[in-house]
Amino acid sequence: MGDAVGRSTVDAALLVYWQATLEEAEGLARTLVLPDETKAPLMKIPHRTPAQPWPPTDPFIYRLYEAVMLYGPAFKVVAHEPFGDGLMSAIDTSVDIRKGETLPASSAWS
Repeated sequence: MGDAVGRSTVDAALLVYWQATLEEAEGLARTLVLPDETKAPLMKIPHRTPAQPWPPTDPFIYRLYEAVMLYGPAFKVVAHEPFGDGLMSAIDTSVDIRKGETLPASSAWS
């Protein structure tokens, strides 16, 4: 679906959950075989609310939060080095999810 609307698969999933705007609403409507009148609502500014309770109860979401809590300070330092101190906006964030190779524990630091 991401290819059909000219976005990443994560962006396409956000659209289905009404969590992102889409200039290419025609692509989503065409892909999902939606009537033309559904394009206008897709173009509205989304109402973003947390999808999970706190603390998260879904194991995947919980581990994602755990990763941010663990790696957050390192991400911040790495981002501040080239871009300077400041706030990051998740609005312009892109995400790419793909399966990677898992290294054996013994070779992780070699």
